[in-house]
Amino acid sequence: MIYSTILYKAWLFFPGSEGLITGIIIAGFGIGGFIFTELSTHYVNPDHIASIKVNENDASSKFFPMSIA
Repeated sequence: MIYSTILYKAWLFFPGSEGLITGIIIAGFGIGGFIFTELSTHYVNPDHIASIKVNENDASSKFFPMSIA
């Protein structure tokens, strides 16, 4: 829903360049995910503490200590 509102307003502001504007906006949303993932990781886990493997047989059983959780 957010895409449609922003894209519509951008198309009105830049008539004739709808494809270029759409590409820039969608790329901005994608790049924002990479940037904010790194920022939130450094905010939550600033000491880069590794996860602890609880069960050696299960690859998905990794948990962080309570100080991070």
